[in-house]
Amino acid sequence: MGSSDMTHTIGNEQQNLKLEHLARLVEAKSKEFNITSIKDYDSIWQKHVLDSLELLKLQPFLGAAPKKVLDIGTGAGFPGLPLAIAKPEWQFTLLDSTKKKVDVVAEFVRELELGNVDTKWGRAEEISPDLYDLVIARAVSYLPDLLSLCNPLLSQNGFIASYKSYSPKELAAGLKIASNIDLSLVKEHRYQLGDNERVIWLFRKGV
Repeated sequence: MGSSDMTHTIGNEQQNLKLEHLARLVEAKSKEFNITSIKDYDSIWQKHVLDSLELLKLQPFLGAAPKKVLDIGTGAGFPGLPLAIAKPEWQFTLLDSTKKKVDVVAEFVRELELGNVDTKWGRAEEISPDLYDLVIARAVSYLPDLLSLCNPLLSQNGFIASYKSYSPKELAAGLKIASNIDLSLVKEHRYQLGDNERVIWLFRKGV
């Protein structure tokens, strides 16, 4: 991908360069460790970096205030790392249950000099209680299970952003659970990623 794509996405040259650097780091690391099944730069850029940044299009719903963000099941650092580059005023915790992945993501954080990112090894249901303004998860758990898992970690009026392949059936199941745990769907953001129809379902607590 060329720099024009990056400029269009972010509009800040320093952030663009960091995003490109991140994609190169993931490409290099994937050759020595199975941190992601997507291993070439162009695919990493499109399927990981650009996909992660789709959340920025929901900024009007999230509000302008800085956010305390938890990325559940971050894997190779997505969507948390691209968003941390794009939103330096937000504070991110990147969580994964695989220690090797957490260690690799911590390397990326140091290499990219991201002062707004912490990494944590563990499972969401086991981490010490803390409240977040925004919990993000990409391709993690069936939507009803994800909402139930994330709800105790949300501050009042906090958000859950679930990145998924689009499925009306999964959304219907999620809405049934949401109504029982004080969550409401505030936005369904559907978009194309190559040949795949993707979606971010944004839920809010206490609305």
